[in-house]
Amino acid sequence: MQSVEAFLEDTFGSVQPTSDAIGGVTVDPNEAVQINEAEAKDLAGELTRCIRDSTGASIPAQGYYIEPSEKSYPLLKKYLQSITLHRDAAISSWVQVLPPGGAIGR
Repeated sequence: MQSVEAFLEDTFGSVQPTSDAIGGVTVDPNEAVQINEAEAKDLAGELTRCIRDSTGASIPAQGYYIEPSEKSYPLLKKYLQSITLHRDAAISSWVQVLPPGGAIGR
């Protein structure tokens, strides 16, 4: 069975940058979620919409933290604990999935 991190990396690998103001995105997965591969396309769409909805926010140096709401983003709420938008460019892919323990070098 595929790990949550691998599922999210595959799902979000196709998400393209939505704004020059956002250098990268990190997502903190919900490790307890039951993966449903049929939700992948809609999950990626929700992430894109959430990022676009947040684009007007000023992004501080430490990042702009988002906790997805059940009402606005039910799949993001199911699969993610949090989303952080960063001003600085990502080291690898534009959307990075935090590993267990939550640290990625940026």
